[in-house]
Amino acid sequence: MKPRKILIVEDEALFAMDLGQRLKGKGYVLCETALKGKKAVEIVEREKPDLVLMDINLKGEISGIDAAREIRLRFGVPVIFMTGYSDENTKEAAMLVQPAGFVTKPFNVDELLVLIDSIAQP
Repeated sequence: MKPRKILIVEDEALFAMDLGQRLKGKGYVLCETALKGKKAVEIVEREKPDLVLMDINLKGEISGIDAAREIRLRFGVPVIFMTGYSDENTKEAAMLVQPAGFVTKPFNVDELLVLIDSIAQP
């Protein structure tokens, strides 16, 4: 079964809102959007989403990579990284978290939906 409840973690509010509307239009249920990694962990604990779409470069106490690591270890929720920064060091650090996927901005939303649909619910 594909993930139905998704958390978007993105510090660009307009991008997050647009992506959220597209996902809702495809039948997904969205948790509130988190702008920071620490808030994302709190939302995952409370809302128990099936999947997290995580920007790697977030402002605040912890990065998207650190938040994803904590989410995977504590809750076992798969994470797809979204980033505008695709340098090798960032990719290598992100891959150590064992994400369910990785997309580089700007990306085609239809391709992201295919990736989301391919992830089996735990």
